[in-house]
Amino acid sequence: MTELNRAQLQAWETSLGMAATALDYDGAGPARLRGRLRNTMSALRESVETVRRLCETVVALRRELLAEEGRAAGIVDPLPIPYLVTSADGAILRVNQAAAAAVNVSARALVGRNILVFLDERETWMQVLAEVTVSGIGTRRAGKLRPRERLQAAVVANLSVCDAPEGPAVQWFLTEGLTEQAMQGGRRCTPRPSTPSSPPIS
Repeated sequence: MTELNRAQLQAWETSLGMAATALDYDGAGPARLRGRLRNTMSALRESVETVRRLCETVVALRRELLAEEGRAAGIVDPLPIPYLVTSADGAILRVNQAAAAAVNVSARALVGRNILVFLDERETWMQVLAEVTVSGIGTRRAGKLRPRERLQAAVVANLSVCDAPEGPAVQWFLTEGLTEQAMQGGRRCTPRPSTPSSPPIS
C-alpha cells in the first residue's frame, strides 16, 4: 500500500466515523439532515472499500512483479555478460556479478550509484536513456567504459525498457566492442564490393 493510498484510506475512515457519530447523536434531528448523513456514510463506505480493493490489487501485482524479477535474476545473474537494470536517469537498481567485475566495484556497492559515472559522454548517454524510456524502443550504442582503477575499455551497450517495482526501468547488456567513432569510421572506410565484369562476347 502506498503512502498516498494509506493516507486517503485513513482520511475516509475518519470521515465515515464522524458521519456515523453525527447520525447517532442527531437521531431526533430533521429528516433531511439525517438523509444527507446516511448518503454521505454510504458514499464513504463505498470509497473505503474501493481503496481497499485497489490496495489489495496493487499488493498482488507487486508480488507477481517481484516473483517475475526473481525468476529473471536467476537467469541473468550467472551470465558472463555484464547486465544491469537502471532507472530512467541511470541509477543502478540491480546488477550481476559480471557487471560488477567489469567496473571493478562490488555488486552491493554499485546499487544506488549511477551507471553514467562509469561511461564517457555522460550527457549523450542521458539523452539515450531518456529516448529509450519515453519511446519504449530498445537501442544499441558503443562507448567507453571507465572501470575503477583500470584502463578504459570499448563496449557496446544494448538497452531496452523493462518493468521494475521502482517504476519504468532500463536494462543494459554490455559487450566488448569498438567505440562509436571507430564503428562509423569502419563503415566509411569499408570498400564497396566490386562487380565482376562479364566475359567478352565472342
